[in-house]
Amino acid sequence: PKTVEFRWSPAGSDGVVEIAPDPSFSSYESFPGTNGCASVYNLQHGKTFYCRVRINDQYSPVSSFSVRKDMPRWIYLPNVTNVRDMGLWKTQSGKQIKPGMLFRGAKLENLTSSEDKDLVQLGLQIFKEQLGIRTELDLRGLTEGINAIPMPEEHYYKFPMSAYATWKVHGVFTDDQKEYMHKIFDLFADANTYPIYFHCAGGGDRTGTIAFLLEAM
Repeated sequence: PKTVEFRWSPAGSDGVVEIAPDPSFSSYESFPGTNGCASVYNLQHGKTFYCRVRINDQYSPVSSFSVRKDMPRWIYLPNVTNVRDMGLWKTQSGKQIKPGMLFRGAKLENLTSSEDKDLVQLGLQIFKEQLGIRTELDLRGLTEGINAIPMPEEHYYKFPMSAYATWKVHGVFTDDQKEYMHKIFDLFADANTYPIYFHCAGGGDRTGTIAFLLEAM
């Protein structure tokens, strides 16, 4: 995922880009910038937004732009790879998965272990406030780590899933794996768990298996 740079003049000034879903700016997200430039990230696809630049107590004119809806939505989360919103993928019935509900990706330790405290703070803000994650579903083995972002309102669940590279040896649907799968889909059936971030180590095969089954349903 790449951030989009918003620029303004005078180029040497610090400012804040404010982006809102309506021209009244009754609610908006702020993206601080320096030297006439700010990075904007993780806007919802298929939406029209309104933007303005604030420098001290002065505001620029309001302009608008739209974000395409026909591309996968990759998520910028500092030092965490392979983060994606499962929303907007089409189902066989012609409908689309609701965006902003299901996020898949890699482990979160790299976010909180960074020596750059500002980057850690930004990552936590994105995870908690911008994405609003309430539940972390960890598919790694018991010795691979635990949740790295504890927060009071968060639900954390760990179900050690088998990587599909090992299925020829013992299969993914052994008795214990079927029990984990059952519990995982019980969580997906509970509206109180959303938005959900589910992951393994790299966000590939174990995470991809759950994503595949969800999309198939």
